Amino acid sequence: MKASDAVHGFVLTGRVFSIGLREVPTLLFSRRARRAVRGLVILRRAYEYLVVMAALEGVQPVPSPYCEAYVDALNILGARATSVARSL
Repeated sequence: MKASDAVHGFVLTGRVFSIGLREVPTLLFSRRARRAVRGLVILRRAYEYLVVMAALEGVQPVPSPYCEAYVDALNILGARATSVARSL
């Protein structure tokens, strides 16, 4: 999928945010918006890693304290990603 197709679909559907046609160029050229998106990508990668690690710990026959720590970290990352997305 090309970036232009993603932006076009994003504007037409408005599934995540309600962004008008006038606001898209502002977001594309905004340094703050680009940094926020990069931060969300990093948070998403960390979240995916933690999901895998929590799943691996969860299938162990003997429960370990790490599983609860992974779940707590997932909650923290999810809350942080939500706050970054709302700040846009």
